[in-house]
Amino acid sequence: MGNKRLIVRCILAALLISICIPLDSIDVFQVALKSKSQTDVQYFWLNSITYGGIYGGYFISVMAALPYADSYCIEYHQGIWRYLIARSTTGKYVLRKIREVFLSSGIAACMGGILFLVGTAGRMPLFDYSRYQEIIFLPFSELLAAQAEYYFLVMLYLLFLSGGFWGCMSWCFSVFVPIRYLVYLFPFIGSFMLTRVNTLMQIPLEWRLDFWLKGRAGPLGTWNYLFWVTGTILIFVSVGGVLTNRKIKGRLSNE
Repeated sequence: MGNKRLIVRCILAALLISICIPLDSIDVFQVALKSKSQTDVQYFWLNSITYGGIYGGYFISVMAALPYADSYCIEYHQGIWRYLIARSTTGKYVLRKIREVFLSSGIAACMGGILFLVGTAGRMPLFDYSRYQEIIFLPFSELLAAQAEYYFLVMLYLLFLSGGFWGCMSWCFSVFVPIRYLVYLFPFIGSFMLTRVNTLMQIPLEWRLDFWLKGRAGPLGTWNYLFWVTGTILIFVSVGGVLTNRKIKGRLSNE
């Protein structure tokens, strides 16, 4: 995939993500844009991403995977995947792909969040302190009350990790099932399954990966939270890389 096409896809994904965030509270959002009210930017982020509405909870992960997660499918069906691997090694090929997918998906998700913040910050405050009692139980609530800009930097970082995670998981899935439409659908199904598994296993809220990625719950302390979520994502991505590396080696031998 050419660099220009990748950039276009990233921009398109970012635009769609920025639109997804207010869609979960579209009626309130329209009123807030037309007239001054106590509604703030964090209210829409909370309803869409933190609590996970339909658009923020599922479609953002799908949009984040849009830029590059289908790259293996394209190379596989064009028959050039063997040539690309032959130029280096299977391990280097997988490592390069995972790095590119993670960065492109993470940046697209983060850019979408930035576009939403920039587009709305001029029309309403980032956070209205009168709502503090509503969000006091959330991680980083003190940071939000004291310095909303730093709070959203943390949220953008979590959005980056979430986008990169689902992009990489979709790419790993594509190695096993190289069907582009299923690859695009994988983040939607994966998000749903991750939530259901956590619920059915009754995992404590502060140890749920899906809540970590949304900024809804996590280990106490800002740095502990960010350390745990970053480390966990790296572990999942690394395991996915090992499994796909084995699958590609087997495909080289058998196909």
